[in-house]
Amino acid sequence: MLNNNYQTQKNCEYATQLNETNDCSVLAFCISANIPYQQAHTMLQNSGRVTGNGFYIDATIKVIKENGFDLRIVNSMYHRNGVPYTDSVIEYRLNDGHYIVCCTAHTFAVVDGVIQDGHYPRPYIIHEVYEVS
Repeated sequence: MLNNNYQTQKNCEYATQLNETNDCSVLAFCISANIPYQQAHTMLQNSGRVTGNGFYIDATIKVIKENGFDLRIVNSMYHRNGVPYTDSVIEYRLNDGHYIVCCTAHTFAVVDGVIQDGHYPRPYIIHEVYEVS
């Protein structure tokens, strides 16, 4: 299920004025931290993100921590045999709270079990998940 929170943030006036692309880190940050798109964009830009370019998840996580948000890595995102889950199972595994989900070359938010991503559904393999508070 896709919530309209993603579309609200993606289509905000600030993002539209910038004609922003490759902004999954900005969207994941603002949605999971429940802050305006412009605020998340400015924080990441001040740390080196260039408009229209992607941003490494490690750098995004660092910015989130530096700006006073608490992050907790979620270690239960793997099957018992060590194989990572795909996005098709995270809706019920992350059914309470705000999360940033890290995949290869992409990141998105999950809020109370609802995936907040414009590329969903896609078969992403999850590498890391952080709970944001």
